[in-house]
Parts: sequence; C-alpha cells; structure tokens
Amino acid sequence: MKKIKLIIIILVVTGLFSSCMMNDRDGYGTLVINLPAGRSAISNEFISTLSYRVDCIGTPGEVSKTLRPNESTAISLAAGEWIVTITVLNAADHEIGKSDSKTVNIVGGSTTRETFDISIDTFHCDIFEFNVTDPDNIETIKINEDSIEIFVIDGTTITTIEFSLKHTGKGISYSYDGSDFINGLPDTWNFSDNNSLVFKVTAEDGSEKIYTVYIINPGLPITGISLDKNELELFVGDTAALVATVIPVGADVNLTWTTSDVTVAEVDTDGIVTAISPGEATITVTIEGYGYTAECIVTVTYAPQDIFAILLSVQGTTHSFGTAQFGYSPLNPLNVTVINTGNQPTGDLSVTISSAAGISAFTLSTVLIDSIAVGANANFTVVPVIGLASGTYTAIVTITGGNGISAQFNVSFTVNKATPNVTSWPTASAVFGQTLSQAIITGGSSPVEGTFTWATPDAPVGNAGTQSHSMTFTPLDIGNYNAISGNINITVTKANGINVEKPVLASFTGTTITVKIMDPLPNGQTVEYAVCSQPVSNADDLDWQDERELDISQLDAPYYIYARSKENANYFAGTPNVSSPISGQGISLTIQEIKDAGLTLDVSPLILSRQGGNKATITVTNPAGYTIEWYYSGNLLETGASITLTVDHTAPEYNVAYNLPGKHFLTVRAVSSSEPPEPPSVTRIEFEVIEE
Repeated sequence: MKKIKLIIIILVVTGLFSSCMMNDRDGYGTLVINLPAGRSAISNEFISTLSYRVDCIGTPGEVSKTLRPNESTAISLAAGEWIVTITVLNAADHEIGKSDSKTVNIVGGSTTRETFDISIDTFHCDIFEFNVTDPDNIETIKINEDSIEIFVIDGTTITTIEFSLKHTGKGISYSYDGSDFINGLPDTWNFSDNNSLVFKVTAEDGSEKIYTVYIINPGLPITGISLDKNELELFVGDTAALVATVIPVGADVNLTWTTSDVTVAEVDTDGIVTAISPGEATITVTIEGYGYTAECIVTVTYAPQDIFAILLSVQGTTHSFGTAQFGYSPLNPLNVTVINTGNQPTGDLSVTISSAAGISAFTLSTVLIDSIAVGANANFTVVPVIGLASGTYTAIVTITGGNGISAQFNVSFTVNKATPNVTSWPTASAVFGQTLSQAIITGGSSPVEGTFTWATPDAPVGNAGTQSHSMTFTPLDIGNYNAISGNINITVTKANGINVEKPVLASFTGTTITVKIMDPLPNGQTVEYAVCSQPVSNADDLDWQDERELDISQLDAPYYIYARSKENANYFAGTPNVSSPISGQGISLTIQEIKDAGLTLDVSPLILSRQGGNKATITVTNPAGYTIEWYYSGNLLETGASITLTVDHTAPEYNVAYNLPGKHFLTVRAVSSSEPPEPPSVTRIEFEVIEE
C-alpha cells in the first residue's frame, strides 16, 4: 500500500454558537476540526467518504468522538491539558491512518490553532464503491483487496452487467480483454463461461492494480476446481495458504485437502500448507462428491542462513610493488575490489594497514567503505609512500566489519640503494716511489655529497708518466647510495735520485784513475762517474760515464772524482758527491773485494813503494766457529784474523812474488769447525803493486 499525508487543522475556540456547544459554562472550550481537502494523488470523492475519530485524554478525563461526513466537527472539552490523537477511517470503518499525539491546552477565553500530519495507507487505484445499474438478480456485492464478488440470487443467472464504480486515484485508465479504455470502463461487461473476468486499473501517478470480478451463482452446475498456485517453494517451518476456486465461483461444496508426503509438507482443512522437512510433496484439493481435483507441487528447503562474506580481487596472499631505486617517482597504486559474496549487506567496513616495523610505508585511499549490497562491490587503493629510505617494507592490509567479516593481504616494496652520478672524476699527481695514498687529488664532483678515495691506497703509483688507477666515490648517505668506482689518470713525475757515498780511489796510473766499487743502489739505480781538475758548481757540465776507470791523460793534478746516481725513466740524477783531491804522489795500494763470503774486511790505508819497507795490513772479523786462512797464488801464507803484506824488491816476506808490479790476488778462506763442517766461505781480494 502507498501512504499519503493529510493535514488536519484543529481550532480551539471559545464563545462559539450555542448550537455547537456541548457546554457553555466558564472553564469549557470547544475543539473544532477542519476536515482536509483532497490531495493530488487521490480523488476528492474518496476524501469525502472518510471519517475521523478524535481521541482526547487529559486530567479532566477521556473524550472520544467520531466525526462522520457532513456531521458537526465541534467537541466540547473542559479547560485543561489534553492529549489529542486523530484516526482516519474509511467507509468500512477500517483504520487507514493515524496522527501523532499532540498536547492541546484548553484555556477559557483563548483560541489555539494546531496542525496534525496523518499518513493514510491506501492504494491510488483502490475501488471503494461498485454499483450495478440493474440489481434485480443480484443479492449483494463484496469489494475485496483485489477482487469484486457479485452474488447472484439463487435460481437466477446473469451474463452481462451494467455498472459504475468509484476509486481513490485520479486520472484512472483501464484495460480489459486486451483493450484500453482511457475515459472509463465500457458500460457493459460480458462474462465468460467461468463467470469471471480480469481488468487492470492504472492511475496517473503510474500505480496500477489488477481486479478479478466474479459472478457467484450457486445454482450453476459444478464444472471444476483450480488453485491459485501450481508450484510453491517454502523453507522448513514456513506456512503458506493455497486458495481454491470452485467453478462456478461461490458454489456450496465441501473440499478435502491432502498431501503426498506428510514428512515434507502438511496441509490443513483450510488449505494452509506447513513445510516440515526438505523434499517435495504434492498438495491436492478435491471437491467432495464430484471428484474434481487441483494440485500444487510444494518444494521444501532449508532457509538460507545469513552469510556475511567478502572476496578481495588481490591475487594470492601478497602483492609486491617490486623494487625501485632510492629517489623513485610515484608508483601506480594497487586497486583493490571488495566483492560481497554473502547473502546479506556487509555493513560499513574498516580498512587498516599495519607494519611490524611501525613504519608508515603505505597509504590507503580510504579507511571506511560504506555497506556493500549483495552481489555488489566497492574499491580502494593502496600505494607506497614517496621518499622511503633503502630497505624492504611489508605491511598487512585488513578489511573488517560487523558479523565476523574479515579479510587481509600483505603488501611489500623494496627500495634499493641508488647509484650516484659522478659529474666529473678527479685528477691526481704523485712522485715515483709514492703510494696512491700520498698522491695529491684535485677536482671531482657529484650532485650527491660524498668523498673520492683510492680503491688500493697502499699500491705504488707506478712508473713516471701517465698511469691509470681505480678510484671509489663513496656517498655520505651510504645507507641510500652505492659507492661507485672508476679509473682516473694520475700524473707520476720522476723522483730525485739517491745520494751516493763519497767516491774513493781504487787504483791510479799515469793516465787513468779507477774508482772503488760502491754499494749497489736500490730500485734499479746505477752510479755514473766523472773526473775534473777543479771543483765545479754545475755538475751537468761534467762528462759523465758509467765506467769506474776515468781518463786523466788530459787533466792536471789534483784530480776530483765525482759520483752520482744516474738519471733513468723514474729518477732524476742524484746530487753529486766528490772525493778528496788526489795529488798523484805516493799512490795508495787499495785492496779490492772480489767476492763477499760474509766476512767483514778492514783494510788499513797504506802507501806501498817499490823502494821497500812499505806494508799493508788486512784485517778480517773472524766469524764464530770459523778459522781464517790466507792464501796467495794457491799457497797458504798463514792463519789468523789479519795479514801484513810487505813490498820489498829484494827480500819479500813469505817468499811470494806479490812485490812485482802488476795485479795480484790474495784469497781469504773461512773454514767451519763444526761437525759436520759447513762448506768453506771464500773471499778473493785483488790488489796491485805499482812502482812509484
């Protein structure tokens, strides 16, 4: 049924016409109700058929009065406070609407106005009056909810009727027997053999209703029976009424109701079916004494339980947003569809996200989803936030609601360290022999703050020239950036040459000077020599040579011997060292070591002369556990830590010929005294006797 509203105005007045007063004493007033006009959806004619029951309850007592159409609307009430309620009645005195209760004060000598809103339950196409033009053969007419029954006087028949009717709605149109009648129903209806016809009423507001008109003639022969339903579906415990129609309608017969399976469905004598258990049963109605039957198949199932459930569109239990580098751009959000898979609305749903680390790494488009209807869905999104540091982030997205609804899935996102951009790599310079850590670094830039360091700082810089070495750029924010390596050029300059020891004369002739052999120089450096007659300020002016024997044939005494480390690919020439001046008189005999056998030699300086009497003493440090033996020309001279050589052209000691001009060799042998003995160590000493 539809509801319409009526507005009823109540006037509380005093001093009305005496004909309207139930009591005109002081302290009484009269309550007057103005009946409403018709509303747009229903007819004024229908409004005019309504009655209104006014119920008043107050401290003075209770008063109730029904105001019929065309009756006086005045009610006399004692002064005081009254609670007034108005009930609307249709022509059959059925309640079709009621107002809210209101408090009305009746005060002598005053007037009060009140307004009541009343909702009336009605259908805009309801028929409330049906009249026939010639009622001679008609006993009565009954208007039901969706049917009109015309009872014919027993023993008579009718095949046509002429009629008029009244309805609640406005702008009514009709359809009957496949034809539309815009301006009203036809004057005459013809009935079919079953004494019934169906027509539809449509109001201008779009509402419609179907009526069946029955001619009920008890005098017609019984021809059959039908049920209003051929099939019926019930849940266990439910009931439903089957309506049997005997043809002709209104025939006075007895009906019998039966069921094919009482464990599935039962039926009582009024056609009320009760569902017992799941299954199928046939309900049969029979006209007693005639054998006419009608059937209805009843299917019984369990009532579906209220199911509250949702399904998420996320595939699997975890959605990964993949990986991105630190400083990443915004990512595409994950769109999540929440589908109601239950048979009840979900109710409002909450969306939450939680992370074990407590970091808000993801954002949701909403935290509340309105209730989702059955079969419908809703959407929300989740996406990682911008600016996360490097690391792996996980969270749990949970959707919850009332009635036990809960669903969740995991999300993950990994931020990798970014590789910084080096705008320009630095350059470096160093000196041969230095390590990379000693090199001087110049320049280098990057948009990311950081430092440039050598990959192998303890490695040598390499030979002089341009070398390439690996360098690493390490960002200050090492947590979010990777270190990056690259090769840079380093300019290596020559190192200064080592300073050599002071040169010493080894031998002298009238035309040459030989320099004593010096200790070997490190890192592949060699010694070069020069000789001149006077000291020089610029050593580069000298004629340098690699040989120790220097030509002095073109020089005058005194002589100065120069020695320095020679320039090569990695070293500049060293600072020269110069000997003491050599006069060329009383040539010194120098003992030269040929082989170092681990013995320490101490040669005393001496000047040997062919004139006799000159001696040279050679002393060795006696290694522990060794015996020193001195040999000349294969002959053992003596043993001990030292030996003295005497140059005498007449009577040389030891009767050896080392006093003769020329080169001689003296051998020193260290013999082990251990058992078993170690191999002997031998040092060969060369010396030369020169005539003065």
